Amino acid sequence: MILTLLHYVGFALAFGGGAAVLVLMARAKADPQAAPHVRPAIRPIATVGVSAIGLLWLTGIPMWITRYGASMDLGGSWHLKLTAAVVLTALAGTAWGRMQAGRPLPPPVARTVLIAQLAAALTSMAAAIATFGG
Repeated sequence: MILTLLHYVGFALAFGGGAAVLVLMARAKADPQAAPHVRPAIRPIATVGVSAIGLLWLTGIPMWITRYGASMDLGGSWHLKLTAAVVLTALAGTAWGRMQAGRPLPPPVARTVLIAQLAAALTSMAAAIATFGG
């Protein structure tokens, strides 16, 4: 029960963080005068988002092992969920790592990566519902 609750918290933080960064990027693009004030908020929000993805893995793996005995025989939607989670992790980790290294993705690429992350998150959640029920 605790793992499930923490897993839902991870979903909320990861999805909310991605959406918040997307909004901030749109605001910075729409109002160049506001950009220097808006951009500094992106890094801590992105850090929370990447940490939330870590929380999803840290709670999801034990739930999968304890409930399903680490079985990979849970159907096609399970494999879709797992693939979407790996894609989301790879995209977010790469973008965050570049930001930490002082080489953030250019804004048009970053926007595309964020949209892909949100699509992967929605796909993962929909596939999880299809696999485990709502």
